[in-house]
Amino acid sequence: MYLTIAIAVYNGENYIKRCLDSIIRAQKKYQGDKEIEILAINDGSKDNSLEILKEYENKIKNFKIINKTNGGVSSVRNYAIDKANGRYLWIIDVDDEILDDSLNNILELEKKDVTMFNYMIKEPKHYYKNITSVEYSKNTSLIEKKELLLQAGAMWKFVFEVKFLRQNLLKLINISVGEDLNFTIKSLLNATSMSFYNIPIYKYYINDNSIMTSKNIERKRDIFLSLTDIEKYFKEKEAFETYKEELEYLFIHHMLYVAYVDIVLIDKKSTVLDELLSYVNENFPSWDENKYLKKQNIIKRIILKIIKKDDRNLARILIRLKKHLRKIR
Repeated sequence: MYLTIAIAVYNGENYIKRCLDSIIRAQKKYQGDKEIEILAINDGSKDNSLEILKEYENKIKNFKIINKTNGGVSSVRNYAIDKANGRYLWIIDVDDEILDDSLNNILELEKKDVTMFNYMIKEPKHYYKNITSVEYSKNTSLIEKKELLLQAGAMWKFVFEVKFLRQNLLKLINISVGEDLNFTIKSLLNATSMSFYNIPIYKYYINDNSIMTSKNIERKRDIFLSLTDIEKYFKEKEAFETYKEELEYLFIHHMLYVAYVDIVLIDKKSTVLDELLSYVNENFPSWDENKYLKKQNIIKRIILKIIKKDDRNLARILIRLKKHLRKIR
């Protein structure tokens, strides 16, 4: 078996056919001879996901349904790492699609311990390709391209060599937000070789009921756990100082520009805002001078300057203005 595609399934009845139909289209378009298995891992869904999966048992080649007790998205992905029969592993989400040419690209292009691809985002009015600052490269390493750390995040844009994951004991930590960021960053650190292709293979749908758009502040606190665990991991590997600027930017972006921004719109008095800002200020006192931050657009830099001053009323005004301008483009 050459490639395992693992689908994390939980209460996906509204999206699952879209996802599985995209796999069928990609399989039909692939004319090569490399074997693919599809593992649909049902994480104790309470809706009709399992019944819909069963409808596809005879429609998709090498399609296997696995039922497990609900344990969360990290448990599903860890299960996939343990059970994959393929040389390579691609883990996708039930509410998204793979692109028609994805298998042709994944199966035929040269791969390393970690191979990264581009993707597309589906919003209500637009498709647009992810913009990346990392150039196309068939063979590189993290020490050669430190900025690859800034491209870590969602697992579905990565294809991993299974042997590499198992030898390095790479598993996801049990949190709801930032678990894939945590995992992909650790994978990049451990990889001896990587490939990056500026080719989209995946269509990511932004859904109003997703964890990322949730108004649950306690869930958003998980990004704090994810990043502090990364910091600890890099220090244990004696790699923190080597990648300090890159890690600093990750803290700035995910703790402040993502988590702080989301939370301040929900509750400007939340104590989580104090925790996030205090941590970044104390551990990276000159974070506003970060070289990667200086390359960001002016709106992002202004919002972060306001956040550094902890002016929550002004931050809310600017964030809402930014969201409004984006909608009317």
